[in-house]
This record gives sequence, C-alpha cells and structure tokens, in this order.
Amino acid sequence: MRGVCVCVCVCVCVCSALLTEHPALSQSAMSAYRRRQDHYKGMLPEEQAAILEYQAAQVDEKKAAAAAERQADMTLAREMDDVRKEANRRAANMESFRREQRMAVLQTVQAQTVQKTEKDASLKATYSQKIQPSFFDQFGSSHR
Repeated sequence: MRGVCVCVCVCVCVCSALLTEHPALSQSAMSAYRRRQDHYKGMLPEEQAAILEYQAAQVDEKKAAAAAERQADMTLAREMDDVRKEANRRAANMESFRREQRMAVLQTVQAQTVQKTEKDASLKATYSQKIQPSFFDQFGSSHR
C-alpha cells in the first residue's frame, strides 16, 4: 500500500500543472514569444536546449580564444628568441670587429713608435747641439 502511495505522489508531482511547467498555460495570447508572468514556472525544453547550446558555443569560443592566445604567445616567444639570437650574433660580430680594429691600431702605433725612434736618432745626430772642434777653429783666423 505504501509503494502505491509513493507512486501516485510521484506521478502527481511530475504531471501536475501547478508544480511543473505546462507550456500551454504559460504562453501569452498576445504573442507566441511572450510568457504570462502569473503562470510562468520555468523555461520550455526548447529554451533550455537553446541556452545549453549557447553555453556550449561559449565554451568552444573560449577554448579557441585560449588556443589562439597560446599560439600568439608561442609566436611572440619564438620571435623574441630569434631577436635575442640575432642580437647575440651581432654583439659577437661587433666584438670581433673591435678586436681587429684594436690590433690594427696597435700595429699602427708600433710602426709609428719605430719611425719616431729612428727620426729622433737622426735628428739627435743632426742637431746634437754639441760644440764641435771646427767651432773653435774659426777664432783667430780673421784676416782683419
């Protein structure tokens, strides 16, 4: 007896127009898309399905946006890595160039030092500012 009572109670709850949505009762006579507020107890199954489809579409869009953002981040990281590698390559080339220039300047300075030493020796020999014996020979030899 108790099982029958429970079955009847469940049937009443499921089929009752007072407890569940009855589409014919909530639809307005003014328009098929309007609902009567005083009889509204929930959405129609089509409306619920439309909402679930829209939510599924939103989830897909969000996943697509996240994938696109990850792809953009990966592209940016790859580009930044390429830029970093190029900057390192250029820095290495610049250091090599500077090393070659320093060596060229060093060779030039060494050559100039040798030339200066030779020139100073030549000038010292030529303009030694020493009194030569010929200087003294000119005294007393005047014909006046």
